[in-house]
Amino acid sequence: MHVSLCSVLATFLAPSFPSVIAVTGAGGKTTAVCTLARYFREEGRKVLISTTTKMQHPSSYDYGCTHVFFDDSVLGYKPKEGEICFFAREYEPGKVSAPSLETLAMAGAGYDVVLLEADGARCLPLKLHTKRDPVIPSSCTAVLAVLGLSAVGQDRSSSCFGELGEGLVDMHYLQGLLDDPQGVCKGFSAQRRCMILANQFESLEVTMQARTRELHASAPLVFGSLHLDTIY
Repeated sequence: MHVSLCSVLATFLAPSFPSVIAVTGAGGKTTAVCTLARYFREEGRKVLISTTTKMQHPSSYDYGCTHVFFDDSVLGYKPKEGEICFFAREYEPGKVSAPSLETLAMAGAGYDVVLLEADGARCLPLKLHTKRDPVIPSSCTAVLAVLGLSAVGQDRSSSCFGELGEGLVDMHYLQGLLDDPQGVCKGFSAQRRCMILANQFESLEVTMQARTRELHASAPLVFGSLHLDTIY
């Protein structure tokens, strides 16, 4: 039976409103932000997309937004039900950067859901964090950490941002990222609802899917596909 991944994520991460959801990790962060934004829009919610680090510019990525703001005019806008708005600072061609956390908090006050891309991974499927990331504001009510399973069998140095070691990505390595304080669960806390999405599950062969299910974490771990909107 098909179970909607987006519905499960949205219900867990935003059981009440307003909600501020940070999306961290690698292997589907931007897709997760946009998928959740569309879901909440269909529910009639007012949604703001932004970042606490950097993300793709709306001119190079379709966020499905009704309005895009690059300055403080966002503070005077009153969003309507079922609208998705985007707010960031123009940074360089193809990229935007984060507004100040104070401005972001003021801008998000009129929305039911604020979705923040809180990490950068240079389009790689895995992430080993540095000391300065992810950037999760104190107002955040939930964190979704994304883990890209398309990296399985690939070289660590070319598939994991922040990884300097050698070898292939296997189940032992993925479990290490789940256990490492600088890995997938960095930024999780008891004060926030936290979930891990092992994304791109459909990219694995059947035998590898079975092995992947043996992974475990300190927070709820969901195996799914954002592309297919499916939980496995």
